[in-house]
Amino acid sequence: MAQVHILRDLAVIFAGSLLVILVFYRSSSRLPGFIVAGILLGPNALGLVSDPQDVESLAEVGVIMLLFTIGIDSRSAACGNMGRQILVGGFSQMGFTVLATLAVGLALLGDWRLSLFLGFCCPLQHRDRSEGS
Repeated sequence: MAQVHILRDLAVIFAGSLLVILVFYRSSSRLPGFIVAGILLGPNALGLVSDPQDVESLAEVGVIMLLFTIGIDSRSAACGNMGRQILVGGFSQMGFTVLATLAVGLALLGDWRLSLFLGFCCPLQHRDRSEGS
């Protein structure tokens, strides 16, 4: 019987988002329509979908649809123009992380080789330790 409840919520969300997107059709993008539909249909505005677990599950579906829409709207030329910015930003973030870890390691350990090694290993240490060892 729970499946019927989720299917009803999905039908409400799709119908509501269709109506809101039709209102936003004249704008340059449909993304504001998805955002407004999520705000209106959620538990804080109209309350058409009120179960928190259902809202969380349906929000994941909404994010997938949003990413799909962004992917359709973006052009490959625009992504090619952003390639340099992405590379510079990625290498800058990596360099900053290594240098910050190197500085902390030098202050605490005193060995620059070990500190540099830990700087490159720092992103690898971010994992969920609540799972079994």
